[in-house]
Order: sequence, then structure tokens, then C-alpha cells
Amino acid sequence: MSIGLAVALIGLTSLALAILLVPLLLRRRADGSREAYNLRVYRDQLAEIERDLRRGLLNPEQAEAARTEIGRRILALSPAPASSVPRQPQPRCAAASP
Repeated sequence: MSIGLAVALIGLTSLALAILLVPLLLRRRADGSREAYNLRVYRDQLAEIERDLRRGLLNPEQAEAARTEIGRRILALSPAPASSVPRQPQPRCAAASP
């Protein structure tokens, strides 16, 4: 077997592996970005509700119902990494203290 043929086979094998593995590696990153995108959409919807309420397109009951539904959708999102969302202090329970 010649060296040129071996190099060509190694090159083609590497190319085939790259074509198969790149989508798998990018898929993991896309999941996090999908969650971030959904969160941005929900926050924009909340801002739109406030604008519509100020303009009189919604009454307060409708606005509250819409906020509640969007809040449910936000809570249904899988949790974001700790580094991207600031943690709020948890209330301490007196019974849990030693």
C-alpha cells in the first residue's frame, strides 16, 4: 500500500468522523441557547403586557391572567446554569436551624 493512499484514506476517515460528530457536539450547545431564547421571548411578552395595560388594550384582570400564564411557562423551563442566572437568597426556616 502506498503512503499517498494511506494519507488519503486517513483524510477521508477524518472527514467522515467530523461530519458525523460536529452536529452531535453543536446539539448540546443549542439546548442551552434554546432555553435562553425562550426566556427572552417570555420576558418580552411580559413587557408587551405592561405596554398593552398602559395603553388600555388590556384590563388589569386580563393582564394578571396573562402574567400568570407566562410565569407558569417560565417556571416550566429547565433550570439555567447557575452562572447565567443570579441566585436570590432563600428564606431561612426557623425549624431547620440546629
